[in-house]
Amino acid sequence: MNRHNEILLFSGGVDSVIAYFYLNKPPLLHINTKSKYSEREYSCMLKFDGNVYKDGLPKIYTYNIKLSHFEQLDSNIPARNLLLLTIGSQYADTVYLVAQRGEDRGPDRCGSFFKRVSQILTDCHQRKIVCDQVFPSKTKQDMVSWYLKQNLPIEYLLDAYSCYSGYEKPCSTCPACFRKFVGLSYNNIEGLENIYDISKLMNSETTNNYIKKMLHNDLKYDKKRTKQTLSVIRKYRKL
Repeated sequence: MNRHNEILLFSGGVDSVIAYFYLNKPPLLHINTKSKYSEREYSCMLKFDGNVYKDGLPKIYTYNIKLSHFEQLDSNIPARNLLLLTIGSQYADTVYLVAQRGEDRGPDRCGSFFKRVSQILTDCHQRKIVCDQVFPSKTKQDMVSWYLKQNLPIEYLLDAYSCYSGYEKPCSTCPACFRKFVGLSYNNIEGLENIYDISKLMNSETTNNYIKKMLHNDLKYDKKRTKQTLSVIRKYRKL
């Protein structure tokens, strides 16, 4: 296996699609964790590969590791990102795993986590390993805005799979659906009604939980992300 200077952990979701172009098209590594939504992600990864690389040359590494046994009811897999970065370090010296502003407070998404893992992997490999979160200063809404300013294909964002259900059509109730919808709606991308049941999403338990926490100034939520998110929700319902 050839070792690269850098590699992007690529799920096939909105974040990794944007990161691919933001990082000037690095090599990609798709890790199939065999979760309930993994096959949908894999399909989106293949579609993206076919659209971007029309010359037919393989550009995406794939690796399978079964973590579904550890998947919790909310689709969280504890220490998942630690495992993904560890696998990525076998392929490259710099490993990108997207964690953006406002969604980087989790124990395996915060800046200190990336620094600690970088040091641990450096010690283990006896070569310098850098684990990079890519977007520490940009919210998902900012990321989408950057992407659109580059005149990149909107369909890549619409086709990206961001849903925990594993259904072909997004469930319009889970946090992944909510975050993707907010990121795209904030930037006035058209056609979202063909993907989501917007009324169902805006009145879901997920949305209500976000509203409750953001309006009560939960310290978990970045102020900029909160302002952007609530501005989208107000398009569709009263607060």
